[in-house]
Amino acid sequence: MHTIFHCISRTLLAAVLLCLLTSCTKTKLAYSFLDNWLRWETENYVDLNSEQKQLLKTQSKQFHQWHRANELIPLAELAGDSADLFNQPAISVQEIEQLLDQSEKLYQRSADQLRKLSDALLPTLSSEQTQQIMDKLDEQIQEYQEEYLAVSPSQRIEDRAENMADFLKGIVGKLTDDQQQLLNFWSQHQVGLAAEGLLQQRLWQQAFRTKLAEDTYSPTDLDDLAELIFAEMAPLNDQHQQVVLANRQRTYAMIADFHGTLTTKQKEKLNRQLTTYQQDFLALAAATGED
Repeated sequence: MHTIFHCISRTLLAAVLLCLLTSCTKTKLAYSFLDNWLRWETENYVDLNSEQKQLLKTQSKQFHQWHRANELIPLAELAGDSADLFNQPAISVQEIEQLLDQSEKLYQRSADQLRKLSDALLPTLSSEQTQQIMDKLDEQIQEYQEEYLAVSPSQRIEDRAENMADFLKGIVGKLTDDQQQLLNFWSQHQVGLAAEGLLQQRLWQQAFRTKLAEDTYSPTDLDDLAELIFAEMAPLNDQHQQVVLANRQRTYAMIADFHGTLTTKQKEKLNRQLTTYQQDFLALAAATGED
């Protein structure tokens, strides 16, 4: 539940790396439209005038050029490292954390570059456009409430397991009964934080609304906005942070256990996807170098 720039930057790496986990053959095609995708996503939040659209077009193209020149090789390395890790007979929570740290560094570099886009665009927004963004965020909060708070705890447990199963099916194919039971066990032991998440989002939105309503933006204001946009939302308190971290550790442990249950066919599919991503990113990098 962040602004469009946070949504873009947080999903950018996954979208490019995993190509929505549907078709490896689409990686090159999808990547070629990265700048268009940035513009489409931004304009889902706010209607821009012609000058703003041109500014967004220029900034998104510059970001795409930077990403082509600097991030394709690291993405290929991440895909290769992922393949190497998941080809091991067993993996540990620590190894999963190291891989995620590697991807987080890629995210942060992209976020730093996307800040140029937000720094350029945000000061041009009118009060009406600012309200349009806030209305969109209100809609997202309503959707969050309907999805997570308007259902029973037992339904949330079931939905959590189902969502994770759908995600993993896209990576390894049909799950075995034992794998589904593993996901059910994991979901049952996760601590629900829907109410806390809603409060986090409301506090974040209040801070964002206040900062966005400034008539002019000083460098400090832009720094504050960038922190709100690109950083993770702060935990409510120490207890909340401890629960979040415990949930995260249980998820990593589940992934490690799930890896141990992979069939030969599932391992082959996973390796094939990751290897293809690696090859695609290397090919894109080579083509960029020839331009």
